[in-house]
Amino acid sequence: MLVFASLTGFIGVFAFVRRFRRRMKGCAATGTVVSNQERRSSDSTTYSPEVEFQTPDGQRFTFIAPFGSSRKSTVGRRVKVVYYTDDPEDAAVLSFVDLWVIPFLLMVFAAGCLAVSVMFYAGILENQQ
Repeated sequence: MLVFASLTGFIGVFAFVRRFRRRMKGCAATGTVVSNQERRSSDSTTYSPEVEFQTPDGQRFTFIAPFGSSRKSTVGRRVKVVYYTDDPEDAAVLSFVDLWVIPFLLMVFAAGCLAVSVMFYAGILENQQ
């Protein structure tokens, strides 16, 4: 449980730092949803928007957002995009959920696992077999 808490916490912190760095050091642009990529799993289907944006020098780039939804994004919808000037292909849709909520939930889950681990090893929770 302690290893799982450490791994989950590390992933949460890493995800937040990576997203925050892109937000602070990246450039903003307005993109347009041009299509949706369908991803199927055994019990659900999600749709990730494919977004096209243009840099100030006129180059066009297209990327598929790493997150998805059970509903298709509206084609033609305008979204805010953040990208690095030296690597515009590494772009992301600027989203509150993506920046704050996902890393926060990972860190809260890690903190809960850590608390249970500490209580177990301290003898507060007894191993009942």
